[in-house]
Amino acid sequence: MTKKSSVENMRELMTLMENAAGFQEAESTERRTISWTKPNFDFEWSEIEFQSEIPDVPADVRHYLKQHYPDKVTWLSAAQQGQAVTIQPNHRFDIEHYPRNKRSLIAELKPQQDSGGPDKAARAEQAFDKGSVEMPIILNTGNRLWLIAGKTRLGFANYIFKIPAKVWMIGDSSKEPTITVEEKVAIKRYLKSGKYDE
Repeated sequence: MTKKSSVENMRELMTLMENAAGFQEAESTERRTISWTKPNFDFEWSEIEFQSEIPDVPADVRHYLKQHYPDKVTWLSAAQQGQAVTIQPNHRFDIEHYPRNKRSLIAELKPQQDSGGPDKAARAEQAFDKGSVEMPIILNTGNRLWLIAGKTRLGFANYIFKIPAKVWMIGDSSKEPTITVEEKVAIKRYLKSGKYDE
């Protein structure tokens, strides 16, 4: 298998974006229903760990992540306490760590910016085409909204298809969820066996 040049990758990305734009125009007369599914919290734990350590993430966000989600067991339980929130395409929320417009989304998906960008765009287009999309995760620290996961999915919904997106909002609560001993045991069992006893 030969490695694609950055020009080939860019052409592929632009084709995906053009196809997505065409899809949106075709869907405007016959609006497709999107089923927004809960995030895969187990998979997204790696993103929580990563963002709690890298200097590019604002210090207050890193601190919040470390304080409220210090380990995977706590994360898996606390993340369930979030809620689905609809983000309109013309929203006025100041969501950080998120492209500001279609142009910045396309720029962030370029292979020069993100080697996996074209693959992310292809997966997002495929999910929207199937009508089943995993909700992006947004952290509300009380001071800011920070996109944890799902930049491409949220960007495709808002900027490419211009449709409302459901996101999973976590954080900012005056009463953080507490985890009982029983819940911790059940989550540890899940991590070992893949089966969660409710």
